Amino acid sequence: MEPPEPSAPRGGHTEAPPRTSPPSDANEATTARHRSRTARPSNTPAAASSRRRHDTRGSQQSGRSSHVSQGKGFVVNNFTQQRLKAWQPILTPCWMICTFYVVGLTLLVIGAVLLSASSDIYECVQRYDQKGKLETTIQMTFSADECVGPKRHIDTIPGPVYVYYELSNFHQNYRTYVNSRSFAQLRGGVITDTDRLLTCKPWVSYKKKEDNEEKEIIYSPCGLIARSVFNDTYSFYQTNPTTGLRESVTVDDSLETLVFAMDRRSRYQRQEQYFESPFGGDERRYQNPRTNHTNVAQWLLVPGTYGAPQVFNESGQPLFPGGVADPHFIVWMRTAPLPNFRKMWGKLVLPGDELVLPIDVEIDNRYPVGGFGGAKKLVLSTANWQGGRDFFLAGAYFAFGALLFLLGLVFSCKYLRKPRPLGDVNYLHWVRK
Repeated sequence: MEPPEPSAPRGGHTEAPPRTSPPSDANEATTARHRSRTARPSNTPAAASSRRRHDTRGSQQSGRSSHVSQGKGFVVNNFTQQRLKAWQPILTPCWMICTFYVVGLTLLVIGAVLLSASSDIYECVQRYDQKGKLETTIQMTFSADECVGPKRHIDTIPGPVYVYYELSNFHQNYRTYVNSRSFAQLRGGVITDTDRLLTCKPWVSYKKKEDNEEKEIIYSPCGLIARSVFNDTYSFYQTNPTTGLRESVTVDDSLETLVFAMDRRSRYQRQEQYFESPFGGDERRYQNPRTNHTNVAQWLLVPGTYGAPQVFNESGQPLFPGGVADPHFIVWMRTAPLPNFRKMWGKLVLPGDELVLPIDVEIDNRYPVGGFGGAKKLVLSTANWQGGRDFFLAGAYFAFGALLFLLGLVFSCKYLRKPRPLGDVNYLHWVRK
C-alpha cells in the first residue's frame, strides 16, 4: 500500500522545496581549521608522557644502530645527545665519616714513615761566613758536637757522605734573574751579535779601548745567573790514626755525581776554544786564527775579563775548568725556588765507606753575602730514599692527617647525638613552614 501523497494547501498553490546551495570557500576553510584542531595531539600529562616514551624508544633504537646523520657534519648518538650512563656516590653521613677516618689514618702512617726515614739521616752543619774576611782561607773542624743523627753520640758516619753549600736570603726565583741567560751560549755556541743576547740583560757586554778605538766585548756566558756564580772552594783533611799525619780527603765532583743526565747530554756543552792557551797573557797573542772571535770573552777560562767575578785561584788556575760544562757551574745554573737553599758540591771518597770524625776543612772564602744580608753554611749529610734530613714533609702529613681524623670525630659525635635520615622531606623549608 503506497503512502498517500501530501495534499495541496488551500488556495491551490504549492510551495517548492528549499534549494541547497553549494558550500562556499569560507565554509571549507572553517571546516579545515576545525579538523586540524581535532587532529593535534593532546597536551595532557598522560599524552606528553606517552610521547616521551615513544621518543626514548626511538632514540635507543637509533643509538644501538649505526650513527644517524642529520645534515652536513651532524651526527646523532648517545654521546652527542648527552645520554651516556653516569654514576656518582651518595654522600651519606656514615660514608663521609669513614672516609675522614681512612684518609686521616693513611696520612698519619705516611707521616710516621717519613719521620723515621728523616731521623735516620746524619747531618753536620756549620756557618762560616762570619768566621773570616773575604779573600782569606778559613779553617774549620766538624766534630760530634756539630752533627745530629739517629745516635746520641756520633763518632762515625756511614757513607756515602755528600757535601753541600747552603745560602740564605738569596732569591734566585726572581723572574728577571731566572730569564737572564743565553741557552745558545750554554749549548756551546759562540754568539758575536748582542741583538741575540737580549735575555742576558743587564750583563751582556762591556766596552774596551783598543788601538784608540772603543770595542764591545761580549761576555760568554752572559746573564745575571752566570755573573753571580758561587766561587767558594773546600778542601777536606783527616788525621791518619796509624801515622798521625794529616791526609787529604778526595772529593768526587764529577759530572755523573752532580749533574742530571739531561743537562750533561744537551743543555750544557763546552764552547769552542778560541784561544790556544786559557791562562794569562795578552788576548791578541793567544788569538786562535781559525775562529778569530776577538769580541767574545770566555771569562770562565780567560783571566782578566773586566767586570767578571773571581773565578781563578791564587795560582791562576780556573775554578771552573770545564767552562759552561763544568759540574759546579751547571749546578749553580739550576735556580732554586726558595730563598734558603742547598746545592750539592761533591761526595767524599772515604776509606771503608765511613767518615771518622773529626774532619778538618779549609775554605777559600770568596763569595760575598753581606750585600744581601745572607749567610753561608757548609753541610755534610747522608741520604736515603726520601732525600736528606727534612722534617717538613713529615710534619705536613701529620698535620693534615690529624685534621681529617679530628673532623671524623666531630662528625661522628654530631651524627650520634642528632641523627638525621638521608633525604627526609620533613627538613624541607616549605614543609617546616
